[in-house]
Amino acid sequence: MKPDKGADHAYVLLREALNAKGKVGIGRVVISSKQHLAAICPQGEVLVLELMHFAEDMVEPTEIRRPGPQELPRKGMDMAKMLIATMEEPWQPEAFRNDYLDKLRGVIDAKVKAGGKTTIRKTAAPSANVIDLMAALQESLKGAGKKKPAGKATPAKPPGRQKAR
Repeated sequence: MKPDKGADHAYVLLREALNAKGKVGIGRVVISSKQHLAAICPQGEVLVLELMHFAEDMVEPTEIRRPGPQELPRKGMDMAKMLIATMEEPWQPEAFRNDYLDKLRGVIDAKVKAGGKTTIRKTAAPSANVIDLMAALQESLKGAGKKKPAGKATPAKPPGRQKAR
């Protein structure tokens, strides 16, 4: 968080008081028309806003269905680790975009161009296919081992794609 113009004194006062007491500030903020629970935490010379969850948004760990212990085949684990290794790259926050905001701007632009009339866009229903993880890992590793042809530029990665660190 950065202070508004003329609010430096209040900003420093809050930051130093929170530091001196070893506390964080708790409050509510509205971001994109949604209310969030937030903590204001002093870190060095800045205040950091961290979003939290309201109690009704929380789920007890005992209520979550999760697979129990399983015997994992060594080959599968080795392939999964190799796949992760082929996808590793340094963290670059600027490579990630807010896809939701981009799509929202597109809808707004389309509505403006249509003179305020409602436009309908058909979207594909989400797939419920269950994939064979081992087959997908093997296919990914086959593609990861191929070298790129010399002299061809590497295409830009699509925004929003997350990689393992």
